[in-house]
Amino acid sequence: PQHVWVLYVLPASIVFPLRVIDVMKPKEMPIGKAKQTYIRLFYLFEFCYYANFCGLIILVLLVLDLMSAEIARQFFGAAFGIACGPLFCATYLFRNKVLFHDMSNTVSILIHLVPSMVMYTIRWNYAAVHESWNYLFHRGPYNDIPLLDIYTNSAIFY
Repeated sequence: PQHVWVLYVLPASIVFPLRVIDVMKPKEMPIGKAKQTYIRLFYLFEFCYYANFCGLIILVLLVLDLMSAEIARQFFGAAFGIACGPLFCATYLFRNKVLFHDMSNTVSILIHLVPSMVMYTIRWNYAAVHESWNYLFHRGPYNDIPLLDIYTNSAIFY
């Protein structure tokens, strides 16, 4: 489990730029009886994408040790609450499937399920993560953050 964060960062660093390129391409969309061409850039400002972009930034800041210990705990609490809350629940609500031949479903799993696995692993298996990646992870463990702080930080972030 100590390597699960790498299994999120590597695909996300490839898939998210590809998704940006995809939504920047004009696409015909039916509006009433007429068809109009739109660029779907605002699609990336949807909560799940926003949470993933911010979660990736927080993960990079944690790895590079660019925050104080208190700010790192607050950011991690917010990221944990959002990843293991709304993003994880969206996996069921949107009926995401693991279909590797379908890029849309694969990206949807990457956006909704994998962040919760990463944050859960860092919170509850920090010793294993730190042992394997001791030159990257310096802040932690995070398993003693109270649930009220996680909820508050997540609500503020939201």
